[in-house]
Amino acid sequence: MAILIRCSHCQKKLSVDEAFAGSLCRCIHCGALSEVPAAQGRDSAARPARPASPGLSVRPTAPPPEPTSAAREVEQASDGRLIAPTVAVAEAKFRGMLALLFLAAGVLLIAAAVWALIVVMNPPTVTPPPETPPPELVSAKDRPHCFGVTLTRDRIVYCVDCGSGMGRFYDYLVSAMPYSINSLKPDQQAGAVIWAEGSPRTLDPQPADASGKKALKEFLAAQAPSGATDPKTAIEAALAMKPGIVMVISPKEIIDDAVINALADKARQAGVVIHTFAIEYDSEPLKALAEKTDGEYKLITIVNLEDWIEQVRRVEADGAP
Repeated sequence: MAILIRCSHCQKKLSVDEAFAGSLCRCIHCGALSEVPAAQGRDSAARPARPASPGLSVRPTAPPPEPTSAAREVEQASDGRLIAPTVAVAEAKFRGMLALLFLAAGVLLIAAAVWALIVVMNPPTVTPPPETPPPELVSAKDRPHCFGVTLTRDRIVYCVDCGSGMGRFYDYLVSAMPYSINSLKPDQQAGAVIWAEGSPRTLDPQPADASGKKALKEFLAAQAPSGATDPKTAIEAALAMKPGIVMVISPKEIIDDAVINALADKARQAGVVIHTFAIEYDSEPLKALAEKTDGEYKLITIVNLEDWIEQVRRVEADGAP
């Protein structure tokens, strides 16, 4: 007569001969040992031993085997699923790799935070590039010039409008003029003619040494814009000083074509080059006067004057007269 039991490990039904009542049997499904209950009213210990039926073996003295790693994986499945050993191993490897990835990401985040903290607490020192003046600004130590126009002749006259139309521009101009005056060489001579109300005010050309440059700066600084002016008379006074170059500086169109042609003829006959500089506003008459005498024409803005004033400060700080 057979006894029906359930495996204590896999819970599958087993059919065991009653001769094994009160002993142990091995599950044919999972290999675990299970106890066979004793038959009622009979002394199981007195039964003679019988050979094991197929699929069953009796090992009374052997302890239950330790579950294998795969069996342990099955036991850990708390949701009732029976996980095959290969699947359990694969899941374990996946969890291990996932843990390593999270660990690596954490290390990278910590490293990035440390680097950011170092950068914030110790910002790199950035050396600004050296400030360079606009292209037309030339150091007073390089060559004689007037606001970017090279002065190649030995005798030079500045002819400056000082009428009421010059207004606020004159202060800027006087502050910027040393940028040109400082560039003159000692073997050159420089003078000035001021277009003032009434007769022009003049300073005869004198050597451009320290004393001569100082006198020219003071002469220009002593003037104050006022009244109406006569540019023709002032330019003729400049030509009468027998210069090689005349620089005409004015803020407006104040000369008609007839005057331009007359002045250009006198300049060409005397071999004088006239450079013209319009202040803030373009001037076709001044441009024409420069073209007719082989000179250059420049439009000067307040921004240009401010740049040149800054150059004056730098040059004088370097020790130029």
